Amino acid sequence: MLSRNKKLIIFDMDGVLLDSITIHKKAFAMALQEYPIGDFDYVKISGMSTEDALTLLLADHELAVDSDTLVILAQKKRDIAHQLLRQDLRLVDGALNVVQHLARQFQLCLASSASRRNVALLLQHKNLGNYFGVSISREAVKVAKPDPEIYCKALSLTGYQAEQAVVIEDAPMGILAAKNAGIEVIGLMGTCREEELRACQPNYLINNLRELISQLA
Repeated sequence: MLSRNKKLIIFDMDGVLLDSITIHKKAFAMALQEYPIGDFDYVKISGMSTEDALTLLLADHELAVDSDTLVILAQKKRDIAHQLLRQDLRLVDGALNVVQHLARQFQLCLASSASRRNVALLLQHKNLGNYFGVSISREAVKVAKPDPEIYCKALSLTGYQAEQAVVIEDAPMGILAAKNAGIEVIGLMGTCREEELRACQPNYLINNLRELISQLA
């Protein structure tokens, strides 16, 4: 269960606010089309950095690339995903209303492993940026989730203590990152299987974003 008296809500982006999982899977497939990868389970790489995800997908097929090629593939994947998002950006069901409602009572922070330009797309959409006092993208951190750096930075930039915050995450890597930062975390089901989220021991699980209102009110 969650402790009370929260002041800060830290949102992940992909799969939490942005309905982008299908887009990212497609972008990985397109970036790797020259390699014999075939279909893959996106859940396995959800929440990973692009480089780590590519490395794992290749390793699953006993493939490997040098560091320069990995950088090129990662940038190709990011470029494809960005173009797809520009063409068809969709929010997770209820995201806008939930953000608007919670912003009346809490400070909101966006902490995403996505690129700065993709974070900007979300914040520009329906003026969502008006509701977030702080936003953090992958360029602002040196180590990807499950390292706690991104969530420690969120606390530092907002001025709150870990016990005053709660993180909303949809993937095991993100849940572990929040826990490693000492922050309570709510797991959002949808991207990953329930048993995979429960294995990370979030403080609470919700089926949809709308449940946040009753849990945090």
